[in-house]
Amino acid sequence: MPMVMDTYRDPEIDQTSIDNVSRAKLTNTKMIMQTFVTGALKEKQQGNLKRYEELASLLLTDPNHADAPSALKLFLWIQILSENVSQLDKSCATLVEAVLNIDWAFREDKFADAYVAFLEHLVSAHAFYVVPVIRKLVKGFGYRKWSKERRAFWTWDTNH
Repeated sequence: MPMVMDTYRDPEIDQTSIDNVSRAKLTNTKMIMQTFVTGALKEKQQGNLKRYEELASLLLTDPNHADAPSALKLFLWIQILSENVSQLDKSCATLVEAVLNIDWAFREDKFADAYVAFLEHLVSAHAFYVVPVIRKLVKGFGYRKWSKERRAFWTWDTNH
C-alpha cells in the first residue's frame, strides 16, 4: 500500500465530513498535500516516478480498504490536482485515469462540485482528455445497485 498518507495522519481529517473540519486544519492539511503533489509532479519530470506512482495508487485504492483515503482527503486531492491541472499533460494519464475512476456521484455535494470542477479544468486545459472524461461520464449513467455488505454501488452487469 502507498506511503503517501502515512506521512500525515490526523484523525480529524481522516474521519471527518467535509463540512465538519476547522478551516485552519483544512488549510494546514491542504498545504502539506499540495507540497506532496507539487513535489511528485516535479520529480516525475526529472524521471523519479516514486511519489507520482504512490499518489496514483492511493487514488485507485478500493474505498472499502483500511488504507483508502477518507472522503475529505479525496476532496483535497481533487482540489489540489484541479489547481495543478496545467501540469497534467499526456505523461500524467495514469494519474488522470486514477482520478477518473473515483466514484464521485454518491458523495457529499461539495465533493461532487470539486470533482466536476476538476473535470472542467482538465478538459479546458488539455483537449486530449475530453474522450476519457466523456467515457467516464457516460459510464456513470449505467444502472447501479446498492450493496449493503460492501456499502458501495455496483454497476449492473448485463452479461449475467
